Amino acid sequence: GAAVSGFESAEEKSLSASLSRILKHDQLTKEMRKGRAFAEFEEMPIEFPPSFKYDKRSPTFDSKKGRCPAWTDRILFAGPNPANQQNGDSLKPLSYQCYDVRSSDHRPVGGKFHFTLERQQQ
Repeated sequence: GAAVSGFESAEEKSLSASLSRILKHDQLTKEMRKGRAFAEFEEMPIEFPPSFKYDKRSPTFDSKKGRCPAWTDRILFAGPNPANQQNGDSLKPLSYQCYDVRSSDHRPVGGKFHFTLERQQQ
């Protein structure tokens, strides 16, 4: 459902709470927080259901092998080198989502960013 006057619907609050509980156990998130993996990278907050392991061509998570749903498809990014930011370079994450494409046991994810790169004088 859509947010109205800044308030989330009950469905959105429930999904957000569920995702938050599941993400506490996400291996990549835990390792990044501890600085043991991809320390120089960031990830936008995940606000979509796990992207893997679905039954093919179905909205149902793996019903045969009983695998745990997971976010195996991710977009990590690193902003411009801080030395270049004074030149006006910037990277601003705008959105991060999962698409309901059912041709695989994965759901594709996409990210939208705004880049600003300033030309350097020679």
